[in-house]
Amino acid sequence: MSTQAIDIAIIAHQIYPFYIGGTEVAMQNLATSLNQKGYRVVVVTRKTPQSQHIETSVPHVFVRTTNIAGLRLIFFMISAMFAVMKLGRVRVAVVVPIDHSWMCYFLKHMGIFTINWARGSDIYDSLFPFAVKQSIESSNITFALSRAIQSLMSKYSSRRTYYIPNGFSIPVDLQKSPQNRVKSTKEPIRLVYAGRLIFYKRVDFAIEALKVLESRGGGFTLDIIGWGPEFDNLQKLSQSLGIEDKIRFHGRLNRRRDVFNLEKQSDIFLYPSSRGQGLGNAVLEAMVLGLPVLSFHVGYFPELIGQDTRGWIVANSKNRNIAIDNLVEKLLEIREKPEDIRIKGKLASHFVTKNFIWDEVVKKMIGIINRVIET
Repeated sequence: MSTQAIDIAIIAHQIYPFYIGGTEVAMQNLATSLNQKGYRVVVVTRKTPQSQHIETSVPHVFVRTTNIAGLRLIFFMISAMFAVMKLGRVRVAVVVPIDHSWMCYFLKHMGIFTINWARGSDIYDSLFPFAVKQSIESSNITFALSRAIQSLMSKYSSRRTYYIPNGFSIPVDLQKSPQNRVKSTKEPIRLVYAGRLIFYKRVDFAIEALKVLESRGGGFTLDIIGWGPEFDNLQKLSQSLGIEDKIRFHGRLNRRRDVFNLEKQSDIFLYPSSRGQGLGNAVLEAMVLGLPVLSFHVGYFPELIGQDTRGWIVANSKNRNIAIDNLVEKLLEIREKPEDIRIKGKLASHFVTKNFIWDEVVKKMIGIINRVIET
């Protein structure tokens, strides 16, 4: 690869299918879309046991890191820097997450046009605000995944940021027939969650809500797709509550088509995160398939769902019991009007296919890059 210039190197700490989170999926989608447009693209990411399952024609460079949690990111940044140097001539580097401040600094001083893409949790989670500030000011361009993140980033730096959302990427044959079956009051409503299983995603809220619902007539099941540090805890919680027959844990699904097929058999995409996030690919793709979204009132979701038009918004609370009660009450409302699932699902599919197409996202991204380079 070092014999010719690399147009774009995408540097991502983790990539699908190691995690099924929005950033991991988005980086694969971005690489594929750029590659299809004729750009020479390389993805630099850490090596995991799932690396062999990556389904893409885009070249990947896998770097080794450490399993020590506190040092993993530092080791990755060092290894990724050496990997980029070995690639030879790299024109543009897209770096995620945003707190890779010194990596952006060195890439830029190596003559590489450097882009940071703030995805959500990298902003909300950052323990070092100065690192985020330095990343913004060390990069040539900073992208923000949502308007909310764009506004939040203005608190870190006065430099301009550009709004670049996610897009969806689903096989055409699956897009043709979004889920639209009418539920009867006798049929259980199938909820599905897909994403990383980490504490602030609050999948435990969903499990505890199902327990309460069982005492109030039941009528719901939950499929959980994904992996993360909370996987074992969530399984134990469902068992301790005696509702393991209502919940199915699928773990990692290495083929994204398997994720989509499972979602198409579901009715509602449940995303119970209790904090503001970016704009998750998993949510967009579920909406394309005709699943309305049930989410707490955080981050971008009120705008995405639109006054309960394309799903349902649940009042958020810092009090765990109140948040779970609010979720239960909303699910009881849905159970009483199951015909709304089909109506909201069709509106969700139409909204995303109209506004979040990957090709359009990439066109906008390339346009901004070209304008900044020219000026």
